[in-house]
Amino acid sequence: MPGPAWSGRWESPLGGTFFDPAVQGGGCLIDLGTHALDLALWLLNDFSPAYCCAGIFRGPGDSPTPANRWGTWDPAMLRTETGAFGQVVLQSGTVLSLDISWALHVPEDREETVTLCGTAAGAELFPGGYTISGTQGARLVTTRYQMPEEEQSANRAQLEDFLSSIREHRLPLVTAAQSLVVMQSYQDFTAPRGNFVLWNFKEDATMHEEKVALTKNQIAALRRAAETRSIQDIFVVACGGSLATLYPILYILDRETNAVHVSSVNAAEFFHNPPHRLGDHSLVILNSQSGTTPETVSAARLAHERGALTAAFTTVPGSAIETVVDFPIYYYDDPINPYPLLLSIFPEVYQLAFALVDLLNGSNCLPGMETAMEHLEAVCQRAVSDFAPQAREFARKHRTEQLIYTVSAGLDRCIAYILTNCSFMESVWRHSSPLHAGELFHGACEAIGKDTPVVAFLGLGRCRPVEERAVKFLQRVTDKLTVLDAAALDLTEIPEELQEYIAPLVLHSLASDFCLQLSHLTGHPMSSRRYMGVVKF
Repeated sequence: MPGPAWSGRWESPLGGTFFDPAVQGGGCLIDLGTHALDLALWLLNDFSPAYCCAGIFRGPGDSPTPANRWGTWDPAMLRTETGAFGQVVLQSGTVLSLDISWALHVPEDREETVTLCGTAAGAELFPGGYTISGTQGARLVTTRYQMPEEEQSANRAQLEDFLSSIREHRLPLVTAAQSLVVMQSYQDFTAPRGNFVLWNFKEDATMHEEKVALTKNQIAALRRAAETRSIQDIFVVACGGSLATLYPILYILDRETNAVHVSSVNAAEFFHNPPHRLGDHSLVILNSQSGTTPETVSAARLAHERGALTAAFTTVPGSAIETVVDFPIYYYDDPINPYPLLLSIFPEVYQLAFALVDLLNGSNCLPGMETAMEHLEAVCQRAVSDFAPQAREFARKHRTEQLIYTVSAGLDRCIAYILTNCSFMESVWRHSSPLHAGELFHGACEAIGKDTPVVAFLGLGRCRPVEERAVKFLQRVTDKLTVLDAAALDLTEIPEELQEYIAPLVLHSLASDFCLQLSHLTGHPMSSRRYMGVVKF
């Protein structure tokens, strides 16, 4: 049970910005607690908090005393906590006990102290050194180590590491993602629920289960409505990455049934030049993350007016697109506080695709896909962890590249498009183009040289030979080829008959992490935009 402690024996600051939450952001918890929590998590190499329970107190703030080492203070100026005590439970089951204060009636200071209690030994880190405690035979033994004076300056060491990481093109010892976890935990500690704070992952799990049930009900409702219509055409309609995420519906239905004709159409094109077959026997499936994409909302309204059955994926209940379709289907996308992967767009699209397959073929494939989707997050997390060194190496090698092509075929086309359009171009502002592996030899290959960066996908489906041919060529002509191969993935939890369809989703997680590492290394946030949401189109 690790326990970081930054408890001062009457070392309260005298005011200034320390007592003003609007400027300081908080009291002792943000002043000292963030450092304590960051150090404890870093020593454990585990940045996965599950829930916390904490008490935040004004403490002796209303009783100023000249015994305070920095002198007395004005209680009227104090608008922050002076003490915060609680526990953070990690997903691994490890429990952190956090004790933070500016002023306590205790025998001595325990500043910058972290105690780690393991099954084989214990350690305590304190200013200037550390101890290791354990057993030797029948004896309890504690060994004290004093750090050389030149190694005792944490600030200097942090600055040196940060500067070295820039010079050596590597990640710093403490990454931005880890710092974000610390600040999220701080927000959980200071949630506005009185002096006592409780944030429990079990409550979130229940809410997630409710969302999963809601999504299944929405898909089932759409299926029931489709049963009452003689559906002959299915159109998937959206823009950009939202359209790419709907592509599996086209791909899966094209290969699993001959009962309908399926088309994928950009929303603006659909609106300005609608398909002649659009009408009462059509099902139009749209996707607008915000629910307000003008082209997609206009396409949805047109489809509804033409008598088509309409459904839209969106993350925003009550949005504009929900008002013009027959059936909304909610998914969840929050990079800051991520939802379970099961609630994201791709798993829900796959479940809808197989619900339609069952409707059209009279089969019962959906339950198997639902079960596979429940395992997807663990499979993706394992893959990202296994390929983490390659992702960091990719970022190091490509940090100055201004153009990166992608090459793919089959169902991998949608994830290659997302990597190109949404990650490389939209998020980190690199030139890119999603090349079809089968089209590579019909002109595009002439643009590939020895120094041309390419990311190529190898799936498990029937189009793998198409991708393999492209990879073999690229291995001969460029020194900057990165291959993301589904054959190297551990898909143990996924039924073999579904691996062809699900492997692209795992490759998508890998590709996303490769670009994320590039973003971290270059200091270019994935959320940066010059035009989208900034300039009126």
